[in-house]
This record gives sequence, C-alpha cells and structure tokens, in this order.
Amino acid sequence: GYVTEAVVGLSEMAFDGLVARRLQIVCNAANVRRAAVARRAGFEQEGTLHCSARHHLTNELIDEFFFSRYCRESSTTR
Repeated sequence: GYVTEAVVGLSEMAFDGLVARRLQIVCNAANVRRAAVARRAGFEQEGTLHCSARHHLTNELIDEFFFSRYCRESSTTR
C-alpha cells in the first residue's frame, strides 16, 4: 500500500542520500498493521521492548516491537 511505499522510499533516501547505515522502527506491539508495514518494507524484527512506553490515551504501559534495516553494504558486517 501507500504507507509501505512511503517507508521504502524514505529508507532508500536515507541510505543513498544521507548515507545512513541503519534504520529503526519502533511500534506498539498491539498494532499489527504497523508491524506488517515494517516487515513488508524489509525491516527485520529484532525484539520486543516490554513495558517500554505508555499508551497515548490510557497511559497504561505497553510493549513495543523493535525493527531495523541495514544498508546493503553493511549487512554482511553486522
């Protein structure tokens, strides 16, 4: 979809134009659709951060998924 295309485009701009070596996405673990966007955009889930943030409406502690993507050149050196 459009969001996945945007994430892919911004990732490529960061790697190619800004010479970034690593990008990260952190999202609410309950947000299945946001996690799916990260996976479709080529990000790998590296872990779960437990009780790491507060929900913006309820102020309850929530878990977050931690995704990252490395530039093509550094993927073999991580």
